[in-house]
Amino acid sequence: MVAEARKALWLMVGFLALIWAVQVVNWTFGYSLSYLYGLRDIASAPFLHWSWEHIEANSGPLFIFGFLAGVLGGWLFRDRRPRTPGATSHSALLRELDDLGL
Repeated sequence: MVAEARKALWLMVGFLALIWAVQVVNWTFGYSLSYLYGLRDIASAPFLHWSWEHIEANSGPLFIFGFLAGVLGGWLFRDRRPRTPGATSHSALLRELDDLGL
């Protein structure tokens, strides 16, 4: 579970860094990106914010809920097969023999 938490943490840190970088560019151009691509383009709308207060208000909940979704998703959808030493190579060998018709 620690590995899932570490992955979720860094994923959310990177995602928030991307959103904040887009906000800096948007602010530099006088929020013209929000006017050009905001509500019209569904792919860019989540990355564009109308003010610093807007991105500040969204960053905390996005980080918390994104982190929880990453950890719980990693835990729920993990590979639950038993880890037996040598089982992988054994089953691969059996598949190869079966493919050869032996």
